[in-house]
Amino acid sequence: MRCSLALLLTAVVILGGAPMAAHGWSAKCAMGLTKCILVQSKEVPVKEVESMETECRDFTRNNIGRRALQMSYKQILEVSGERISHPILRASLAYDSLHDSALVFDRRLPIEQRYMPVKRACGYVFRAMRTSPPEEED
Repeated sequence: MRCSLALLLTAVVILGGAPMAAHGWSAKCAMGLTKCILVQSKEVPVKEVESMETECRDFTRNNIGRRALQMSYKQILEVSGERISHPILRASLAYDSLHDSALVFDRRLPIEQRYMPVKRACGYVFRAMRTSPPEEED
């Protein structure tokens, strides 16, 4: 028993408690070391969910993420003037973060087809945080 507890603690230290998206669990959540929220049927640390919510807002506001996924990085940098505050650059950076997050969506799809799956997955984040999605402009 003592050996297995030591092994578990070693794993937590090595993994840093990072979410294991492929396995659908977080060591910190499983051990009760941090407050977690259920998102897409898995426990995710609140700080990560808050970060995903911000990224989802930047990506889905006015469907700008759809446009960002259809552009090359060179085009995005040209259009945005490399200004981090520009919506298209923010959407592109948000997608990169969401791609590396615990958010569940089909990453095997061609990048141009990922907008709606990511937007749907973001809906789970908004519901988990009990917030509404960003407003759409007419």
